[in-house]
Amino acid sequence: MNSSLRGWRRHIGVRHPNPFTAKPDQQLTDDGPVQGLPFGGLGTGSIGRDHDGGFSRWHLAPGRYRYRPSPGSWLGVELTGGGAPVALVTPGTVTRPAGLAPPAGLVASLGSIGEYEALFPFAWHRYRPEVTWGVRVEVRGWSPVIPGREDESGWPVGCLEVTLTNERSDACELAVAFAFELPVDDATLRPAGPVEFSVDDASVLSRLPAASASFALAVDGGDQVAARALGGDAEYEALASGLWQAAQHPGAVTSDLDSRPGLAAAARVRLAPGEQRTVAFALAWDLPEIRFGDEEQHRWHRAHTRRFGTTGAAAGDIADTLLSQRDELSGAIERWHGEVADRLRAHAAPDWMLADLCNELYMLVEGGTAWVTGQVGSDRQEEHFAVLESVDYKYYETLDVRYYSSFVLLELWPRLEGVVMRDYLRTIPEEDPEPIVTEWAGHKAVRKRRDRAPHDLGGPLQEPFSRVNAYVLQDSGAWVDLNPKFVLQVVRYISLLGDESLVAEAWPQCRATIRVIEGFDSDGDGLPDHDGVPDQTYDTWPMRGISAYCADLWLACLAAGEWLATRAGDHQEAERLAALRARAQPVVEDRLWTGAYYRFDSSGGPASEVVMADQLAGTWYAKLLRLPEPHPEGRAERTLKTVLDSNFRGFAQGRLGPVNGRSPDGGPVGSEQADEVWVGAAWGMASLALLLGRDDEAWQVAGALHRTLYEDSGLWFRTPEAWTEEREYRASMYHRPLAVWSVYTALRLRD
Repeated sequence: MNSSLRGWRRHIGVRHPNPFTAKPDQQLTDDGPVQGLPFGGLGTGSIGRDHDGGFSRWHLAPGRYRYRPSPGSWLGVELTGGGAPVALVTPGTVTRPAGLAPPAGLVASLGSIGEYEALFPFAWHRYRPEVTWGVRVEVRGWSPVIPGREDESGWPVGCLEVTLTNERSDACELAVAFAFELPVDDATLRPAGPVEFSVDDASVLSRLPAASASFALAVDGGDQVAARALGGDAEYEALASGLWQAAQHPGAVTSDLDSRPGLAAAARVRLAPGEQRTVAFALAWDLPEIRFGDEEQHRWHRAHTRRFGTTGAAAGDIADTLLSQRDELSGAIERWHGEVADRLRAHAAPDWMLADLCNELYMLVEGGTAWVTGQVGSDRQEEHFAVLESVDYKYYETLDVRYYSSFVLLELWPRLEGVVMRDYLRTIPEEDPEPIVTEWAGHKAVRKRRDRAPHDLGGPLQEPFSRVNAYVLQDSGAWVDLNPKFVLQVVRYISLLGDESLVAEAWPQCRATIRVIEGFDSDGDGLPDHDGVPDQTYDTWPMRGISAYCADLWLACLAAGEWLATRAGDHQEAERLAALRARAQPVVEDRLWTGAYYRFDSSGGPASEVVMADQLAGTWYAKLLRLPEPHPEGRAERTLKTVLDSNFRGFAQGRLGPVNGRSPDGGPVGSEQADEVWVGAAWGMASLALLLGRDDEAWQVAGALHRTLYEDSGLWFRTPEAWTEEREYRASMYHRPLAVWSVYTALRLRD
């Protein structure tokens, strides 16, 4: 790692004393403040590691996330002639076999056994030499998720590089071993059946024929290497008496699932005083299918099968491929880190911004991502890419959320952003008459109306990509923000990436969605009206009349529609949209402008006077795309100042980021979502501040988010949708905070 590039760091084994907790009135995931970066690629499923060295988070089957520390999965070190081996985990950790964790007394004397550092996709565990007999051990774990390298980014594999430095005065010999207990109780590995093992000198492969799956562990480096199967308790126990000795035996040929089978690989290394050497392990899995539906009846091929085949037996090939290319791949990651850091330095961004950008990418690996190339049994090539809204809200590529988050694909994997956009374009003319009843108010509706942008591309427990709108809290067909956000995202893709090939395909769908929202205008003023039922991304916060949030989006949408119509050669429609925007814009100024900000809505009374943090969401895109702005010159800047004074500095002393809503007297609004900080929307505000030339304020907002996330809350690598002044959060591992990459886009557009 370039020594000038700093990741996020934390002492190994030190627990956060007062972490934020999940809101108690909702069934929300709360895994505690020990999380770290995962193993896995885009759409491969993930194996999550914690910052103390354990293997604990499992999301191999999308939508079936679980937290379960694996006692049989650990990295261990043994000094020849030096006594019992030591697993590099937190003292007191339960291991299999028992008793491998470092002694608690050692930690009491040292304070910490080492340091963890994360700069996605790299994660380092650096151990103090007192833990390992005077030998310094550094472990770098990573998967080849590399912007611009789609093929490698979709490999289901992780690498552990163990660097040993002898700080003793004498030579020594060590064995390094990696044990991995197969997650045979995971939903994606069913139906149950026997595990079959095959072993060679440097790797071990386990096949689960009944599940069409395999796992492999391979080792490279050292003076000698060995690998073995772990068929049950007795074979795990053998490791306790000697890592190297046990690793030389091939182990079981088969095992049943109840025996908790596993894999192990080891290397023996002799080190002269001052000498440094590295041993590398690769852990790979080949789960060639994603199985959607409540009975897993909808089967798709994962993207990695294009290179490694669909048999489910390729884990060994995947592990070997990574080891053979690890120097080149890790070098590509380091160069990418350097490029991002150079741009940040050129714009005087804070040092911690590099880690904030990189580490939020955990969500693309661990967030139930699906990247598929076709249905099993079909010859049709059909590519889809999608990330869940969160592990608690299981909807793919939620449209109102990705308005904020999808800058990450636009910047790093732009072709995949095009895949998602084309999926949404396909859905616009579709209809699905299935009756639904909304969970919010029990209203009857239909699942999908024609010319309405869907809320999502489906859910993993249903039939995503074929049936949209798994969300039923509200009637998303009546939402005011979805169609404008759809048009703005299409235009952003075409404009910022220069993909003019999409214009002819996109314009008819965008034109249709714009006309639908025109129908939401009940009084002929050119603006869509709300009826008091939450009908936008703030889906428990109702609006009435016209609203600052949706009016801003609508005016930006009309400007984007005019831009797209002109490129499509539809000049008559371009002129009509320009006239509609000119008619609607003064109404917003007349009815909502207070002289300092735009009222929440036009309903009258105290609720309408609320200062909404996200009221410039459309202006943000207009600035990004260099479109005519929704408001007269200077008013966006004045509004941002008010929001920063009221919702940011005037809330929690500016510690937590901007709260969504604030009453004019500086008090809370009294609505759940109004009184939350939404992390992704706050990153959008920082991006807008940069576009407006308000750099100091942008970094102040960003700094509050950074400190809350990585210092105060314990929410690292499980960034939620929202947090509150009461130290509670909602919806961890959420998609919207990937909006941190919109800050990078704002800087890039200033180059």
